[in-house]
Amino acid sequence: MKAFSSCLMGLVTLCSVPANAVTVKEARASYTYVNKALRENAPLRDIDTAVLRNHAQVLNEALDTFSIGPQGYRMLLDAHLNAEKMLIKQAQLMDLPYDVSAIQISLDRLDALIPTLEKGQGGMLYTAGHVASYILEDKELAYQYWLGCAELAHPGCMNIMATSYESGAGTMPQDETSAVYWHKEVVDTGTYARCAGGFSAASLALLQFTGVETGEPIQFWLDKADNLLQQIVDAENDPQACNLSEVDLLSWLFTQNDEALERLKAFEFDTTNDYGMSRNLVRDALLQTDDFNVFAEIIPAIVNDNYRCRAASLFALKVHEQPDQLREIQQYVRELPPFDCGRSQATVNRLLSLHI
Repeated sequence: MKAFSSCLMGLVTLCSVPANAVTVKEARASYTYVNKALRENAPLRDIDTAVLRNHAQVLNEALDTFSIGPQGYRMLLDAHLNAEKMLIKQAQLMDLPYDVSAIQISLDRLDALIPTLEKGQGGMLYTAGHVASYILEDKELAYQYWLGCAELAHPGCMNIMATSYESGAGTMPQDETSAVYWHKEVVDTGTYARCAGGFSAASLALLQFTGVETGEPIQFWLDKADNLLQQIVDAENDPQACNLSEVDLLSWLFTQNDEALERLKAFEFDTTNDYGMSRNLVRDALLQTDDFNVFAEIIPAIVNDNYRCRAASLFALKVHEQPDQLREIQQYVRELPPFDCGRSQATVNRLLSLHI
């Protein structure tokens, strides 16, 4: 190729390409389009499939055509991987056939790139894990990617490893010591990954309450979770951000904190969406009944199996001193899919083990 210098996003140097090939300007536009769609988290149904497919093809051709530095190559590859993922998720959403060959090409490129990745460059592996798990349906490959990016200090992957070791779901063994280690690593990221640090602090409070030694008392982790999540709520001026009300819920369940209970009662969930409606149902039912059979009547109205199981495990925390009810809850969560429900199953099992 003839060499010339040109700037993509002000970060990389590209070299010349054949006259009929994709241009640097086109590659830059496609990169920008995909990342704008990701930032805005637009509903997939609202994204023009033909436009998105064109940008994916431009990025694919750019990766084949340009002689490019490692940072620029990672940027384009990440955009191509995300574009192909969105296209397939669109097809799945609309119950249309789809072809995984293009996204497999991106994964093959990524596999060749992995040895060059450094700390902080795990984002593509995080995406690749979701592609492997939910598109290729290859859990073993997914966890290879997720463990790899956890080791590169990616908060999302560290959280996946923490919850997987906590539950034994996926292809990871149940290992509570490793779960504590990875949750602490996520907490140490603070608010860098938005809610992740606060969620892991809340998870450590839960582990401590259910008999796993975390090195700190329950209240320490609850305070840490509240502090981290409140920072996000304040920064975004959004009381719904990061599910902060769940810290009050856990505080009430763990310590019978009256102030937390009053805040929990007063919290107004956004019931215009399925998740807000489900959280509102669970909160109200937890406050109103001590009988799991009564509580279970609301469960079919909850948005999905993952949150149904989560709701049952929250009720288990409320009745943690009643082994008969815990056994009923254990039977209920056992009947839900283990990949969606593994963490909640592990929570209920640990609560029951405290009575042995």
